[in-house]
Amino acid sequence: MDGQPARGMGIQPPRILQHGFVQQAIQVVFAVVIENPNSVIALDAVQLRLTAHDAEGAVLAAHEHDVPRIAPGGLTYYSGEFYVRFNRPVAQLSVQVPSPGSPRRATPADHTPFATSQVRLLRGDALSQVTGLAHNPFARPFEAMLLCVVLFDDAEQIVGGGFGYLPGLAPAAASAFAVTVYANARPSRVAVTVMETISGMLGPSDASQLASLTQLEHGWGRGRHVGFGVIVANPDDRRTMLAASYLAAAFDAAGGVLAVRTGQFSAILPHSRAAAAGMLHGPVGDAAVAHVTVQTFAGMLVDAPRRRPFSVTSASYHESPFGPRVTCRLANAYDDPASGIGVVAILRDQAGAIVGGGTERAAFAPVGRTVPIEVDVAGGPVERAEGYAGELVITTV
Repeated sequence: MDGQPARGMGIQPPRILQHGFVQQAIQVVFAVVIENPNSVIALDAVQLRLTAHDAEGAVLAAHEHDVPRIAPGGLTYYSGEFYVRFNRPVAQLSVQVPSPGSPRRATPADHTPFATSQVRLLRGDALSQVTGLAHNPFARPFEAMLLCVVLFDDAEQIVGGGFGYLPGLAPAAASAFAVTVYANARPSRVAVTVMETISGMLGPSDASQLASLTQLEHGWGRGRHVGFGVIVANPDDRRTMLAASYLAAAFDAAGGVLAVRTGQFSAILPHSRAAAAGMLHGPVGDAAVAHVTVQTFAGMLVDAPRRRPFSVTSASYHESPFGPRVTCRLANAYDDPASGIGVVAILRDQAGAIVGGGTERAAFAPVGRTVPIEVDVAGGPVERAEGYAGELVITTV
């Protein structure tokens, strides 16, 4: 998608039209509106220089942020965060653009933005989120997407913002998003920009590392809370898959996004299965959930042949005073002790369909022994449970 470097074209630098910030103790969330005045030039890796001052003019923090991409001839809404060293109020924030980044001739794809739909602000007691759908207009997948939200009041002044990430976007498809936002006044308008991250632009360094991931089944159910579960398989007979990911989303009857949960599967050994599960709970609760979708995204294949080192047995569902749980036993059949193992409980109903689940991290698994594990779960109605386990981080040397 990238065009040729732009040289000698009288490039105009990007302009900061407006900026604002919200401070939460030592965290500062900032939002900016950036204009690219060049109609045929796209700007990559544009650097922002932010300086925070207190009321006496003392510098509390100085940070630099790289905006991955600014489309030609339009506005980009960007949000990020930084931290001040001392918990003192920020009175003023300055935002500068030291350079136009890496300018290049725009391609037709640069004029085709990642659109959004069903965007809305959900206010809860503990947090607020902007939810919606991000659309991929292209016939190829994308990975590591950044979503930036800027909030405006009735006077079109910035009053807050937030940012989040998607593990990917499938070709010519949409993915749900939920971005936690902060505001210092009641917003009346929401603006969202979806863009590739710099790491997403770079993509895999070796084309042979591109992989496919088979989604075998997924489902959801409602108990005390709404839960989901998904089972996938690595179809490769020789290589282990790392960093495969999922995106689970809960929708209301009108198609609005209520909650989103993303994460990564444990390392998936050659020709093996893995699972992910958890609770879906957004700012306004889960009473209005009408359906749940689960998208899965392939990771990277590496040469790390191993026999299956872990197994989960004796999975049993029960209601505890602290909520529904699955108890099971984790067995390490590998030659060395292991730590950092992801244990996933999948819940099934009487018909055998997935109706929820949960995830727990096992701190340590000794060789040749089994250890008891308890997994907090969500979903229902539950007839039985089953377990999956795998290394969360694998050494490939």
